[in-house]
Amino acid sequence: MARIVGIDLGTTKWVVAVVQGGNPVVIPTAAGGTLCPSIVAFGVRHRHRCVEAGVAGSD
Repeated sequence: MARIVGIDLGTTKWVVAVVQGGNPVVIPTAAGGTLCPSIVAFGVRHRHRCVEAGVAGSD
């Protein structure tokens, strides 16, 4: 059976969930949270700046 995955792409945060037993179950982040900052980076030079901004604003 195929697995159902839902992705909520918000303007500042995003979250991913799967359906288990008919109910949505949020997939935790590597840090144990449920939300990730929405970050877009273009090119290697700007990637670190975006990640730092995302970590700083991930409250």
